[in-house]
Amino acid sequence: MAGDYVSLDNVKTYLDITDTQEDKLLRDSILDVNQEIDMRIIPFADALPLTGIYLQQAKRAGLFYVVSCWKQEHNSAEAAATYMEKFESKMISLENSLKALPTNRTRPVAKSLDYDTEDPLFSQRIL
Repeated sequence: MAGDYVSLDNVKTYLDITDTQEDKLLRDSILDVNQEIDMRIIPFADALPLTGIYLQQAKRAGLFYVVSCWKQEHNSAEAAATYMEKFESKMISLENSLKALPTNRTRPVAKSLDYDTEDPLFSQRIL
């Protein structure tokens, strides 16, 4: 499946990085987060591939994860923890949204009840 939720260009723009010195660290983090997101949304395979707002939410969560890894690497543990909390919050929200989606496996179940009248001709009651 390997979704491409986060791109190197988006991360570098968000972090305002212009050189290529950080590319290896960022690429490794991007690979990790793309796999992490895939693993967390596999139970919702009926909703895959993600589109619309669900895809935007996954991309934003992935960006937070990569920024957290970058902040951790640059000795900013408090900011890294904040971004990791944002990642977890986005992923929980995404998972809850995907749980609420109707799928081809969730069909309404019709339960028929016996039609019961006082008239013996139309009643399904056994007399």
